[in-house]
Amino acid sequence: MNAKYTLEEVDIRIRSAFGLQGIFGDAYPFSEEFRIILAKAISKLPKQIVDWTTENVLFFSSRDDRFVFTLNIDEWKHKRGFIFLCENLKEWSEGGQVLAIAHEIAHLKLDHRKRGSSEEQEATKLAKQWLKQRKE
Repeated sequence: MNAKYTLEEVDIRIRSAFGLQGIFGDAYPFSEEFRIILAKAISKLPKQIVDWTTENVLFFSSRDDRFVFTLNIDEWKHKRGFIFLCENLKEWSEGGQVLAIAHEIAHLKLDHRKRGSSEEQEATKLAKQWLKQRKE
């Protein structure tokens, strides 16, 4: 059986990954609405993947109160990659949001350098495997 985080624990990890490290001071590089979407989606993943994600991935989205963010190389180099959350993701079902975010995390975990149909299939398969593990 896989260890699991609650939604609240994942939300704390997301906030800590950005706020406490001081990367963006007291701001997050995503809107409050996207913070909630992220917490819900990431909480559906196995604990080991949540840990890896909050340690290795930066998430960005548009924000109404900020036009730009700056990230210098020292702040970036300990991360594996970043995921930009597009505005229309807010209109998707929760299940669609969860699968899309898990799929993008899978690309980073698999260290995909290109995006062809085989990489897309591999990322989708891994994302679905994580989500199935989480339900067990």
